[in-house]
Amino acid sequence: MKKLILLLITTVLLVSCHDDTTEDRQETQYTQTIFMYLPWSGSNMTTPFRNNIKGLEDAITKMRGTPGRRVVVFMADSEQEASLTEIAYRNGRCIHDTLRKYSFAGNEFTTPAGIANILSDVKVFYDTPHYAMIIGSHGMAWVPKGTVVGNHTDMAKPHYENMVDEWKQTRFFGHSTDKTYQTDISDLSKALTLADIHADYILFDDCYMANIETAYELRNSTDMVIGSPTEIMLYGMPYDIMGKAVVGMDWKAVCSGFLSFYTNYQYPYGTISVIRCAELDNMAAIMRDINAAHSPNEEMLSEIQAYDGLKEHLFFDMHDYVEQLCHDDMSLYSRFTQSLEKLVIAKAATEAFYSVYNRSTTPIYTYSGISISDPSANKAASHKSETSWWRATH
Repeated sequence: MKKLILLLITTVLLVSCHDDTTEDRQETQYTQTIFMYLPWSGSNMTTPFRNNIKGLEDAITKMRGTPGRRVVVFMADSEQEASLTEIAYRNGRCIHDTLRKYSFAGNEFTTPAGIANILSDVKVFYDTPHYAMIIGSHGMAWVPKGTVVGNHTDMAKPHYENMVDEWKQTRFFGHSTDKTYQTDISDLSKALTLADIHADYILFDDCYMANIETAYELRNSTDMVIGSPTEIMLYGMPYDIMGKAVVGMDWKAVCSGFLSFYTNYQYPYGTISVIRCAELDNMAAIMRDINAAHSPNEEMLSEIQAYDGLKEHLFFDMHDYVEQLCHDDMSLYSRFTQSLEKLVIAKAATEAFYSVYNRSTTPIYTYSGISISDPSANKAASHKSETSWWRATH
Protein backbone atom coordinates (compact mmCIF):
# COMPACT_ATOMS: atom_id res chain seq x y z
CA MET A 1 0.00 0.00 0.00
CA LYS A 2 2.87 2.41 0.88
CA LYS A 3 4.52 1.63 -2.44
CA LEU A 4 1.22 2.25 -4.26
CA ILE A 5 0.68 5.60 -2.53
CA LEU A 6 4.29 6.59 -3.28
CA LEU A 7 3.79 5.62 -6.92
CA LEU A 8 0.60 7.70 -7.15
CA ILE A 9 2.30 10.73 -5.57
CA THR A 10 5.24 10.40 -7.96
CA THR A 11 2.89 10.09 -10.94
CA VAL A 12 0.95 13.23 -9.89
CA LEU A 13 4.20 15.16 -9.47
CA LEU A 14 5.45 14.04 -12.89
CA VAL A 15 2.16 14.96 -14.56
CA SER A 16 2.15 18.34 -12.80
CA CYS A 17 5.70 19.05 -13.93
CA HIS A 18 4.83 18.00 -17.49
CA ASP A 19 1.75 20.28 -17.55
CA ASP A 20 3.72 23.25 -16.23
CA THR A 21 6.36 22.72 -18.89
CA THR A 22 3.69 22.56 -21.61
CA GLU A 23 2.08 25.77 -20.37
CA ASP A 24 5.45 27.48 -20.26
CA ARG A 25 6.10 26.37 -23.82
CA GLN A 26 2.74 27.72 -24.93
CA GLU A 27 3.41 31.05 -23.25
CA THR A 28 6.84 31.48 -24.79
CA GLN A 29 6.39 29.94 -28.22
CA TYR A 30 4.65 33.02 -29.68
CA THR A 31 7.39 35.42 -30.65
CA GLN A 32 5.51 37.66 -33.12
CA THR A 33 2.03 39.07 -33.64
CA ILE A 34 1.13 39.90 -37.25
CA PHE A 35 -1.51 42.63 -37.24
CA MET A 36 -3.60 43.05 -40.39
CA TYR A 37 -5.08 46.54 -40.23
CA LEU A 38 -8.00 47.20 -42.59
CA PRO A 39 -9.58 50.55 -41.64
CA TRP A 40 -12.64 52.01 -43.32
CA SER A 41 -11.67 52.90 -46.89
CA GLY A 42 -15.02 53.01 -48.66
CA SER A 43 -17.66 50.38 -49.44
CA ASN A 44 -15.89 49.33 -52.64
CA MET A 45 -12.95 48.07 -50.57
CA THR A 46 -14.98 45.77 -48.29
CA THR A 47 -15.10 42.78 -50.65
CA PRO A 48 -11.41 43.01 -51.63
CA PHE A 49 -10.50 43.20 -47.93
CA ARG A 50 -12.50 40.07 -47.18
CA ASN A 51 -10.83 38.33 -50.12
CA ASN A 52 -7.44 39.36 -48.73
CA ILE A 53 -8.33 37.83 -45.36
CA LYS A 54 -9.49 34.68 -47.13
CA GLY A 55 -6.22 34.56 -49.08
CA LEU A 56 -4.22 34.79 -45.86
CA GLU A 57 -6.37 32.05 -44.34
CA ASP A 58 -5.65 29.83 -47.36
CA ALA A 59 -1.93 30.37 -46.86
CA ILE A 60 -2.19 29.56 -43.14
CA THR A 61 -4.17 26.39 -43.94
CA LYS A 62 -1.51 25.26 -46.41
CA MET A 63 1.13 25.92 -43.73
CA ARG A 64 -0.95 24.06 -41.10
CA GLY A 65 -0.77 27.08 -38.84
CA THR A 66 1.73 29.83 -38.11
CA PRO A 67 4.24 28.40 -35.61
CA GLY A 68 5.54 31.09 -33.29
CA ARG A 69 3.21 33.73 -34.66
CA ARG A 70 -0.32 34.95 -34.04
CA VAL A 71 -2.36 36.66 -36.77
CA VAL A 72 -4.80 39.37 -35.67
CA VAL A 73 -7.14 41.31 -37.99
CA PHE A 74 -8.78 44.71 -37.50
CA MET A 75 -11.58 45.02 -40.06
CA ALA A 76 -13.91 48.00 -40.41
CA ASP A 77 -17.35 47.08 -41.77
CA SER A 78 -18.52 50.70 -41.87
CA GLU A 79 -17.46 54.19 -40.82
CA GLN A 80 -18.28 53.39 -37.18
CA GLU A 81 -18.27 49.60 -36.77
CA ALA A 82 -15.18 47.37 -36.67
CA SER A 83 -13.93 44.18 -35.06
CA LEU A 84 -10.66 42.72 -33.83
CA THR A 85 -10.29 38.99 -34.44
CA GLU A 86 -7.59 36.35 -34.37
CA ILE A 87 -7.18 33.96 -37.28
CA ALA A 88 -6.54 30.68 -35.48
CA TYR A 89 -5.72 27.34 -37.08
CA ARG A 90 -7.55 24.46 -35.44
CA ASN A 91 -8.43 20.94 -36.59
CA GLY A 92 -7.22 21.53 -40.13
CA ARG A 93 -8.97 24.84 -40.78
CA CYS A 94 -8.88 28.53 -39.95
CA ILE A 95 -11.43 30.03 -37.56
CA HIS A 96 -11.90 33.56 -36.26
CA ASP A 97 -11.88 34.23 -32.54
CA THR A 98 -13.49 37.61 -31.87
CA LEU A 99 -11.40 39.62 -29.42
CA ARG A 100 -13.27 42.90 -29.43
CA LYS A 101 -16.03 44.81 -31.23
CA TYR A 102 -15.64 48.54 -31.84
CA SER A 103 -18.24 51.25 -32.19
CA PHE A 104 -16.70 54.61 -33.04
CA ALA A 105 -18.42 57.94 -32.48
CA GLY A 106 -16.50 59.58 -35.32
CA ASN A 107 -13.20 59.15 -37.11
CA GLU A 108 -11.05 58.91 -33.99
CA PHE A 109 -9.49 55.70 -35.29
CA THR A 110 -7.60 57.78 -37.90
CA THR A 111 -5.69 59.79 -35.29
CA PRO A 112 -2.38 58.83 -33.64
CA ALA A 113 -4.13 58.24 -30.32
CA GLY A 114 -6.94 56.26 -31.95
CA ILE A 115 -4.62 53.96 -33.87
CA ALA A 116 -2.42 53.60 -30.77
CA ASN A 117 -5.47 52.48 -28.77
CA ILE A 118 -6.17 49.73 -31.30
CA LEU A 119 -2.50 48.68 -31.27
CA SER A 120 -2.59 48.66 -27.47
CA ASP A 121 -5.64 46.39 -27.56
CA VAL A 122 -3.61 43.98 -29.70
CA LYS A 123 -0.82 44.08 -27.11
CA VAL A 124 -3.26 43.43 -24.27
CA PHE A 125 -4.51 40.27 -25.95
CA TYR A 126 -1.13 39.15 -27.29
CA ASP A 127 1.96 40.60 -25.65
CA THR A 128 4.70 39.16 -27.86
CA PRO A 129 8.35 40.27 -28.24
CA HIS A 130 7.79 41.22 -31.87
CA TYR A 131 5.04 42.80 -33.99
CA ALA A 132 4.46 43.28 -37.70
CA MET A 133 1.76 45.14 -39.65
CA ILE A 134 -0.10 44.58 -42.89
CA ILE A 135 -2.07 47.70 -43.82
CA GLY A 136 -4.77 47.66 -46.48
CA SER A 137 -6.48 50.86 -47.66
CA HIS A 138 -5.95 53.67 -50.12
CA GLY A 139 -2.49 55.15 -50.31
CA MET A 140 -0.76 58.26 -51.57
CA ALA A 141 2.71 57.89 -50.05
CA TRP A 142 3.80 60.95 -48.06
CA VAL A 143 1.21 63.36 -49.53
CA PRO A 144 -0.76 65.01 -46.67
CA LYS A 145 -4.38 63.94 -46.18
CA GLY A 146 -6.93 66.15 -47.91
CA THR A 147 -4.59 66.95 -50.81
CA VAL A 148 -6.33 66.86 -54.19
CA VAL A 149 -4.12 65.08 -56.70
CA GLY A 150 -4.98 65.31 -60.38
CA ASN A 151 -8.65 65.11 -61.32
CA HIS A 152 -9.55 61.86 -59.59
CA THR A 153 -12.47 63.46 -57.75
CA ASP A 154 -14.20 63.85 -61.11
CA MET A 155 -13.19 60.39 -62.29
CA ALA A 156 -14.12 58.30 -59.25
CA LYS A 157 -17.85 58.24 -60.03
CA PRO A 158 -19.82 56.93 -61.81
CA HIS A 159 -17.37 54.86 -63.84
CA TYR A 160 -15.65 53.44 -60.82
CA GLU A 161 -18.80 52.03 -59.30
CA ASN A 162 -19.82 50.44 -62.62
CA MET A 163 -16.54 49.00 -63.78
CA VAL A 164 -16.13 48.01 -67.39
CA ASP A 165 -13.03 46.39 -68.80
CA GLU A 166 -11.32 49.63 -69.78
CA TRP A 167 -11.93 51.05 -66.30
CA LYS A 168 -9.60 48.93 -64.26
CA GLN A 169 -9.89 49.51 -60.53
CA THR A 170 -6.88 50.13 -58.31
CA ARG A 171 -6.58 50.50 -54.58
CA PHE A 172 -5.96 54.20 -54.88
CA PHE A 173 -9.70 54.83 -54.60
CA GLY A 174 -10.32 53.77 -51.06
CA HIS A 175 -11.22 57.00 -49.41
CA SER A 176 -8.61 59.17 -51.02
CA THR A 177 -11.38 61.67 -51.75
CA ASP A 178 -12.64 61.84 -48.15
CA LYS A 179 -10.01 63.18 -45.78
CA THR A 180 -12.26 62.28 -42.82
CA TYR A 181 -11.00 58.72 -43.11
CA GLN A 182 -7.41 59.38 -44.10
CA THR A 183 -4.30 59.13 -41.95
CA ASP A 184 -0.98 60.87 -42.49
CA ILE A 185 2.13 58.70 -42.48
CA SER A 186 3.56 60.82 -39.67
CA ASP A 187 0.44 60.00 -37.61
CA LEU A 188 0.99 56.28 -38.16
CA SER A 189 4.55 56.68 -36.93
CA LYS A 190 3.32 58.58 -33.86
CA ALA A 191 0.74 55.88 -33.16
CA LEU A 192 3.40 53.16 -33.15
CA THR A 193 5.50 55.24 -30.77
CA LEU A 194 2.52 55.84 -28.46
CA ALA A 195 1.79 52.11 -28.41
CA ASP A 196 5.47 51.38 -27.79
CA ILE A 197 5.69 49.13 -30.86
CA HIS A 198 8.60 48.86 -33.26
CA ALA A 199 7.41 46.70 -36.15
CA ASP A 200 9.56 44.04 -37.76
CA TYR A 201 7.93 45.16 -40.98
CA ILE A 202 5.02 47.18 -42.33
CA LEU A 203 3.52 45.79 -45.52
CA PHE A 204 1.40 48.37 -47.32
CA ASP A 205 -1.28 46.82 -49.51
CA ASP A 206 -1.90 50.27 -50.94
CA CYS A 207 -0.83 52.41 -53.88
CA TYR A 208 2.42 54.38 -54.07
CA MET A 209 3.81 53.42 -50.64
CA ALA A 210 7.27 52.14 -51.70
CA ASN A 211 8.48 55.71 -51.59
CA ILE A 212 11.60 57.26 -50.05
CA GLU A 213 9.73 60.08 -48.28
CA THR A 214 7.32 57.57 -46.76
CA ALA A 215 9.98 55.08 -45.69
CA TYR A 216 12.10 57.82 -44.14
CA GLU A 217 9.15 58.99 -42.03
CA LEU A 218 8.78 55.44 -40.71
CA ARG A 219 12.49 54.67 -40.27
CA ASN A 220 12.28 54.65 -36.46
CA SER A 221 9.01 52.68 -36.39
CA THR A 222 9.86 49.60 -38.43
CA ASP A 223 12.75 47.56 -39.83
CA MET A 224 11.23 47.05 -43.27
CA VAL A 225 8.71 48.80 -45.50
CA ILE A 226 7.12 46.59 -48.17
CA GLY A 227 4.90 48.13 -50.80
CA SER A 228 4.37 49.26 -54.36
CA PRO A 229 5.87 52.42 -55.92
CA THR A 230 2.96 52.48 -58.40
CA GLU A 231 -0.77 51.92 -58.05
CA ILE A 232 -1.78 48.40 -57.09
CA MET A 233 -4.83 46.75 -58.59
CA LEU A 234 -7.94 46.48 -56.42
CA TYR A 235 -7.24 42.77 -55.88
CA GLY A 236 -4.27 43.75 -53.72
CA MET A 237 -1.54 41.40 -52.54
CA PRO A 238 -2.03 37.70 -53.44
CA TYR A 239 -1.75 36.41 -49.88
CA ASP A 240 -2.69 32.85 -50.80
CA ILE A 241 0.49 32.72 -52.91
CA MET A 242 2.87 34.91 -50.91
CA GLY A 243 1.39 34.52 -47.41
CA LYS A 244 3.84 31.82 -46.30
CA ALA A 245 6.77 34.00 -47.39
CA VAL A 246 5.32 37.05 -45.61
CA VAL A 247 4.89 35.10 -42.37
CA GLY A 248 8.43 33.74 -42.71
CA MET A 249 9.79 37.15 -43.74
CA ASP A 250 11.36 35.67 -46.88
CA TRP A 251 11.33 38.88 -48.89
CA LYS A 252 12.69 37.54 -52.16
CA ALA A 253 10.02 34.84 -52.12
CA VAL A 254 7.40 37.52 -51.34
CA CYS A 255 8.42 39.47 -54.44
CA SER A 256 8.62 36.41 -56.70
CA GLY A 257 5.19 35.23 -55.51
CA PHE A 258 3.72 38.66 -56.18
CA LEU A 259 5.23 38.75 -59.66
CA SER A 260 4.10 35.23 -60.55
CA PHE A 261 0.52 36.20 -59.70
CA TYR A 262 0.40 39.56 -61.47
CA THR A 263 2.19 38.32 -64.57
CA ASN A 264 -0.76 35.98 -65.12
CA TYR A 265 -3.56 38.17 -63.70
CA GLN A 266 -6.29 39.49 -66.02
CA TYR A 267 -4.76 42.94 -65.48
CA PRO A 268 -1.02 42.10 -65.53
CA TYR A 269 0.23 45.23 -63.82
CA GLY A 270 2.03 45.21 -60.50
CA THR A 271 5.15 46.37 -58.69
CA ILE A 272 6.56 45.50 -55.27
CA SER A 273 9.73 46.13 -53.29
CA VAL A 274 11.22 45.72 -49.82
CA ILE A 275 12.95 48.72 -48.25
CA ARG A 276 15.45 48.23 -45.41
CA CYS A 277 15.05 51.15 -43.02
CA ALA A 278 18.50 50.80 -41.41
CA GLU A 279 20.01 52.23 -44.61
CA LEU A 280 17.78 55.31 -44.79
CA ASP A 281 19.96 57.67 -42.74
CA ASN A 282 23.02 56.84 -44.85
CA MET A 283 21.01 57.37 -48.04
CA ALA A 284 19.77 60.71 -46.70
CA ALA A 285 23.36 61.84 -46.07
CA ILE A 286 24.35 60.89 -49.62
CA MET A 287 21.32 62.65 -51.12
CA ARG A 288 22.15 65.75 -49.11
CA ASP A 289 25.56 65.86 -50.84
CA ILE A 290 23.93 65.21 -54.23
CA ASN A 291 21.37 67.98 -53.76
CA ALA A 292 24.10 70.40 -52.69
CA ALA A 293 25.99 69.73 -55.91
CA HIS A 294 23.23 69.20 -58.49
CA SER A 295 19.74 70.45 -59.33
CA PRO A 296 17.11 68.96 -61.66
CA ASN A 297 15.86 70.85 -64.71
CA GLU A 298 12.57 70.76 -66.57
CA GLU A 299 14.03 68.92 -69.56
CA MET A 300 15.29 66.16 -67.26
CA LEU A 301 11.85 65.58 -65.76
CA SER A 302 10.41 64.43 -69.07
CA GLU A 303 13.12 61.76 -69.34
CA ILE A 304 12.84 60.18 -65.88
CA GLN A 305 10.81 57.00 -65.36
CA ALA A 306 7.52 58.12 -63.78
CA TYR A 307 5.33 55.90 -61.60
CA ASP A 308 1.95 57.60 -62.01
CA GLY A 309 -0.41 58.61 -64.81
CA LEU A 310 -0.60 62.29 -63.88
CA LYS A 311 0.08 65.05 -66.41
CA GLU A 312 2.56 66.53 -63.95
CA HIS A 313 4.18 63.53 -62.33
CA LEU A 314 4.39 63.20 -58.58
CA PHE A 315 6.44 60.00 -58.25
CA PHE A 316 9.67 59.19 -60.10
CA ASP A 317 12.01 56.20 -60.07
CA MET A 318 14.71 57.18 -57.57
CA HIS A 319 17.64 55.52 -59.35
CA ASP A 320 16.70 56.97 -62.74
CA TYR A 321 16.40 60.43 -61.18
CA VAL A 322 19.81 60.29 -59.49
CA GLU A 323 21.50 58.72 -62.49
CA GLN A 324 20.44 61.64 -64.67
CA LEU A 325 21.17 64.16 -61.94
CA CYS A 326 24.72 62.81 -61.47
CA HIS A 327 25.50 61.92 -65.10
CA ASP A 328 28.85 63.70 -64.90
CA ASP A 329 29.61 62.96 -61.23
CA MET A 330 30.54 59.30 -60.96
CA SER A 331 31.83 59.62 -57.39
CA LEU A 332 28.47 60.68 -55.96
CA TYR A 333 26.60 58.33 -58.26
CA SER A 334 28.71 55.39 -57.09
CA ARG A 335 28.01 56.22 -53.43
CA PHE A 336 24.32 56.37 -54.24
CA THR A 337 24.16 53.01 -56.05
CA GLN A 338 26.06 51.27 -53.25
CA SER A 339 23.55 52.61 -50.73
CA LEU A 340 20.59 51.74 -52.97
CA GLU A 341 21.69 48.08 -53.06
CA LYS A 342 21.51 48.00 -49.27
CA LEU A 343 18.27 49.98 -49.16
CA VAL A 344 16.07 48.01 -51.59
CA ILE A 345 16.80 44.38 -50.74
CA ALA A 346 14.16 42.74 -52.95
CA LYS A 347 11.92 43.90 -55.80
CA ALA A 348 9.79 42.77 -58.73
CA ALA A 349 7.75 44.43 -61.47
CA THR A 350 5.66 43.58 -64.49
CA GLU A 351 6.51 45.14 -67.85
CA ALA A 352 4.09 48.04 -67.28
CA PHE A 353 1.97 49.66 -64.59
CA TYR A 354 -1.60 50.91 -64.76
CA SER A 355 -2.92 54.24 -63.46
CA VAL A 356 -6.50 55.39 -63.04
CA TYR A 357 -5.39 58.97 -63.72
CA ASN A 358 -4.90 58.42 -67.42
CA ARG A 359 -6.77 55.08 -67.55
CA SER A 360 -3.75 53.72 -69.31
CA THR A 361 -0.62 51.65 -68.93
CA THR A 362 2.93 52.96 -68.86
CA PRO A 363 5.95 50.81 -69.79
CA ILE A 364 8.53 50.24 -67.06
CA TYR A 365 11.91 50.59 -68.73
CA THR A 366 13.91 50.95 -65.53
CA TYR A 367 12.93 49.88 -62.02
CA SER A 368 14.73 50.51 -58.74
CA GLY A 369 11.74 49.60 -56.57
CA ILE A 370 11.51 52.97 -54.84
CA SER A 371 10.05 56.33 -55.84
CA ILE A 372 10.95 59.90 -54.98
CA SER A 373 9.01 63.16 -55.25
CA ASP A 374 11.96 65.54 -54.95
CA PRO A 375 11.88 66.74 -58.58
CA SER A 376 8.07 66.95 -58.85
CA ALA A 377 6.49 70.20 -60.02
CA ASN A 378 2.97 68.91 -59.32
CA LYS A 379 0.89 71.26 -57.19
CA ALA A 380 0.33 68.37 -54.77
CA ALA A 381 4.10 68.33 -54.14
CA SER A 382 4.04 71.82 -52.68
CA HIS A 383 4.25 70.29 -49.21
CA LYS A 384 7.35 68.20 -49.94
CA SER A 385 9.61 70.68 -48.12
CA GLU A 386 7.68 69.86 -44.93
CA THR A 387 8.64 66.17 -44.99
CA SER A 388 11.34 64.72 -42.74
CA TRP A 389 13.12 63.48 -45.87
CA TRP A 390 13.35 66.96 -47.41
CA ARG A 391 14.63 68.49 -44.18
CA ALA A 392 17.30 65.78 -43.94
CA THR A 393 18.45 66.11 -47.56
CA HIS A 394 18.30 69.83 -48.32
